[in-house]
Amino acid sequence: MGKALELDPQLGSAQASLIHHLQWMNRLESALEHANIARALRPNDVVILRARAVALFYLQRPAEAQRQVLDVAMLMPRSIMDDWVRAGADVMTGNHDTRQLAAVIERGPVILREIDTARLYGMINDPRTAARHLERAFRADPSCVTFVAQSPAFLPFRNPTAIESVMRKYRAP
Repeated sequence: MGKALELDPQLGSAQASLIHHLQWMNRLESALEHANIARALRPNDVVILRARAVALFYLQRPAEAQRQVLDVAMLMPRSIMDDWVRAGADVMTGNHDTRQLAAVIERGPVILREIDTARLYGMINDPRTAARHLERAFRADPSCVTFVAQSPAFLPFRNPTAIESVMRKYRAP
């Protein structure tokens, strides 16, 4: 990816990939810093703007994340990820009506949305709900246990009993 950015810093998909990679490495401030630099280079690149919205979301800045999604919607129709950020931001700010979030998860890709949603609930200190979402992902694809076990993004909330239990249940022998 570094070579792609070196060869063509205008390549929005390479910029967005780096932003997402930094997020999953739990280097959230770096992800947002890079998103801001990339946005300055390509202010209307929806791939970069969406990645920036996700960085803001995981930094627990839901209002800013929602505003960024609205900016994207002015350039093109909303994506499933845009809708997930909006619904997740509502949950993050205390809206306990999770029907919108559940509907977005079902639109898929379900495994990815379940892992993202588990991370959201881990961030807001709700390990039981996080574990329920992880269980759905693990049931669909048990190899996701390894991803969660190795992901720096999950490190801060992997150890609560509910999450530990579901990971142990699906971990390969």
